[in-house]
Amino acid sequence: MNTLVWLANFPVSNGYAMIFIGAFSLMGLGMMTFGGGTTGDGKLQKIRAAQGLPEARSGEELRAGLRTARRILAGLLLIGMVACLALGIMGVTGRGATRAWIHGHGTAADATMVSVEGEDFVAFEAADGRTYWLHNDFFSPATWPDREAFVSSGTRFQVRYLPDHPQAYVIDTDTLPDR
Repeated sequence: MNTLVWLANFPVSNGYAMIFIGAFSLMGLGMMTFGGGTTGDGKLQKIRAAQGLPEARSGEELRAGLRTARRILAGLLLIGMVACLALGIMGVTGRGATRAWIHGHGTAADATMVSVEGEDFVAFEAADGRTYWLHNDFFSPATWPDREAFVSSGTRFQVRYLPDHPQAYVIDTDTLPDR
C-alpha cells in the first residue's frame, strides 16, 4: 500500500504542474483514443489514385492491428492522466489524498525548511542515514493535519515519511514552533 501512496503522492505534491500537464495531454490522448484521425493511409491512397498507381493492400491487417493497439494504449494513458489531474487538483486545493496516510503510517524525523534561490526545500535525515532535500511546492505544500499552515525558511519541525519511500513526506504541523 505504501508504494501506491508513494506513486499517488507525486501528482499531489506537484499539483500545479499536474493540472497543466493533465489538461493539455487529455486533449491529445482523447483524440487518439476516440478517433479524430484517419482510418488508414487516406492521403496516400488519394495520391496513388491520382497518379494511376494501384492501391497498396499489403500489410493492411498489420496497420489495423497497430492502430487498435495505439488506441488501447492511449486509452490507458488517458485514464491515468485523468487520475493524475484529479490528484493534482486535490493537492492544490489542500485536500491531498495521500497526506493522511503518510502522517498516520510514516516515520518521524527532525527537519528544517531551507530556501535555495527562492525555492523551498525540506531537509531531513531518514532512518537509513541518508539526508533528503525534497522540494516543498508553494501551491501544494505537504502539511498535515493543518493543511493551511505556513512554514518559513529556517524553521525546525518534524516530518513524517514512508520508510520505503522517503520522497513521500508530510510536515507534521503539530510540531511547528508557533503551535
